[in-house]
Amino acid sequence: MPPTRFWQARSRASGSRKILESIVEYIPPPSGKPDAPLRALVFDSKFDQYMGVVSYVRVVDGAIKAGQKIRFMATGKEFEVIEVGTFAPQRRVGQSIGTGEVGYVAGEHQDDWRRDRRRYDHPMQRTRRRWR
Repeated sequence: MPPTRFWQARSRASGSRKILESIVEYIPPPSGKPDAPLRALVFDSKFDQYMGVVSYVRVVDGAIKAGQKIRFMATGKEFEVIEVGTFAPQRRVGQSIGTGEVGYVAGEHQDDWRRDRRRYDHPMQRTRRRWR
């Protein structure tokens, strides 16, 4: 059972080593299968003027690499990954994001984002089926 409290002095950083060692000891590493097909959770996205839509993801199984084609399961749309990377604390470009890692994915789905944004900014342009 992990200890519930640790003492640490802010001025001298004493106790930090004990806290970090207990985190490594008591918190399990992310589970997943690196050889399995890709499964990832998109938890946020934003629009970048230069890269288009940048999606923040956590890879559950498999890996995402630049040049790979991926599909969003909610919309069924496929696109090619242009850039992948991690955060440290700013974006850091990398070759791939592996199982258990959190990072970002930029791809060729900029036009879809603009079309969807236009539709939701102007409610009267929505389809009638949505209002029934």
